[in-house]
Amino acid sequence: MSREKGIEVDLFKFKECKIPTWPLKDNIKFIKTVRGLGSMTAVELDNLDICRAVQRHAREQGLILITATQVGSALRLLYPLTIQDSVFDEGLDILIKSLEHIWNNQ
Repeated sequence: MSREKGIEVDLFKFKECKIPTWPLKDNIKFIKTVRGLGSMTAVELDNLDICRAVQRHAREQGLILITATQVGSALRLLYPLTIQDSVFDEGLDILIKSLEHIWNNQ
């Protein structure tokens, strides 16, 4: 388990996409849903502006995210099946910090 600001995220379950909801969804209210299958997951946010702000902050920290949906309000997570756990953990930490940064500064 990884612990970020009191939020526990079971990285294995998230990585395998076996959980119906993501614990951050309860704390960051602009996360609408987390959906996906296998290594292709999307974090849908309230709107395009928030999505772009999270995307920009993550990129500044070294994580490249792409958007999905017709309006572009979801962040797509598409990582290789052979990703090392340490690399996955680093990317997830950047994503969490980016979401929290935008939530705390809106």
